[in-house]
Amino acid sequence: ALEAARHAWELDSLSAYTGFYLVSTTWLVDPQRGAEAFTLARRRMVPDDARVWEGILARSAGDCATAERLLRPFGATAYVGWYVHALVCLGRRAEADSVVRAAVADTAQRYVNPISVGIGLLALGDRDAAIRWLERGADERTWWAMLIDRFEDLAPLHGEPRFEALKRRLGLQR
Repeated sequence: ALEAARHAWELDSLSAYTGFYLVSTTWLVDPQRGAEAFTLARRRMVPDDARVWEGILARSAGDCATAERLLRPFGATAYVGWYVHALVCLGRRAEADSVVRAAVADTAQRYVNPISVGIGLLALGDRDAAIRWLERGADERTWWAMLIDRFEDLAPLHGEPRFEALKRRLGLQR
């Protein structure tokens, strides 16, 4: 996947899509190199995509204040999990809980990515609810479900029997 992303970027480095593809694939394969890919592709990305990725990378690097500031406008979107994670990192658990609960309530009105909700719930320490939302993502066939073994935010679930069963169900066992 990483070679395909690099090749797509080489073929069309002016495309916002190939920039997003390069950053997301690099980050999933090698989070440390995700920042390098972002630096390369940022100029070509749609501003909101660039801001989201800058926030995700800041959080991955432990800069939770920057992550919170950058992800705040996207806290009620598909990126709710990373925003909640930044809030928890800053010690703002009550606010984080409120944000993730609002996202859960919003599922009655609009689509909310269940994998992202699971990431947020796990950041709050609710392992059981997190796994239920990951399973829901698999049931809904969101493409993010295929990435659950790559998201560093879900690393605390590795070895958890239900998480391992979900990975087997999705064909992700190595």
